[in-house]
Amino acid sequence: MSKKNTKKTATMKKGPLEWIYIMEADLTMKDIYGRLRNETDFDVEYWEEAEAMEISFPEAGSMDFEQSQDEDVLWVTLSAKSYDASMEAMKTITKVCGGQFSVDE
Repeated sequence: MSKKNTKKTATMKKGPLEWIYIMEADLTMKDIYGRLRNETDFDVEYWEEAEAMEISFPEAGSMDFEQSQDEDVLWVTLSAKSYDASMEAMKTITKVCGGQFSVDE
C-alpha cells in the first residue's frame, strides 16, 4: 500500500507587511515615481489622482504606496509573496530617493 504525500506547503509570513516610508522633505510621491522610473529597473506605476504608487515584482507580488495625511509619509503595504523582493526594493529606494522605511506599529 502506497502512502500519499500529505505534506502541505504553507506560506510563512517572513516579517511585517505594513510599513511607512518617510520621504525627504522636498520630495513628493510623483518625484519618487520619476526617480524610480529613470534610475531603477522597477516596474512602477503611479496614479496621481489616487495618490498611489505600485511596484510590481515578476511572480512575486507587489509593493503598494499610498499618501498619508502627513505629506512626508507614505503608507506601504507588502504582499507576503513580495516580502523578500520588497526588502531589496526598500534598500534601492532609500539609496535613490533618500528617506527611510519603518514598521507601521
